[in-house]
Amino acid sequence: TSWMYQEPPVEGDSVWIPDGQVILLDTNTPILTFLLVEGSLYFDRTKDLTVDSFYIIVLGGYLEVGTEEDPFEMKATITLHGDRYKTIEVPPFGSKVLAVADKGVPASTFGSGIHQTGRYKGQLEVHGAKRLRTWTKVNITAKAGNSWLITSEPVDFKFGESVILTGN
Repeated sequence: TSWMYQEPPVEGDSVWIPDGQVILLDTNTPILTFLLVEGSLYFDRTKDLTVDSFYIIVLGGYLEVGTEEDPFEMKATITLHGDRYKTIEVPPFGSKVLAVADKGVPASTFGSGIHQTGRYKGQLEVHGAKRLRTWTKVNITAKAGNSWLITSEPVDFKFGESVILTGN
């Protein structure tokens, strides 16, 4: 184990992955209060995994759930807990947040396009299984209660997946 005193985190804990530390997440997390990634956190590619936290901040660190060259083919679920109005806000990020930020950048410069060297850039990589497409149009109006759709292009939807329909 990589945890302090060999004890993995329990519900309500704050977890800090410091600069220079590399963690392979191979088990589901309890509901954490805070997950701060300044080092590197990789999802184990052989397992379905869940991360639960009120706040997840990648501050000059690296969080990877697959890459473009090697996508994550299992199921990954990241759930942000809390209440938009009752959870304490962490300046300048807010509440109930997954944020990626460069290390050492003052809050006043967020979003300004300031250049940082690679070592201090926060990075989030999320790449899943390759799909034919992530959206398409329907060819025939979908009626309430239908259990089928006719799409304008080939799709590779799998049985049991959710499909969301919107208006024009």
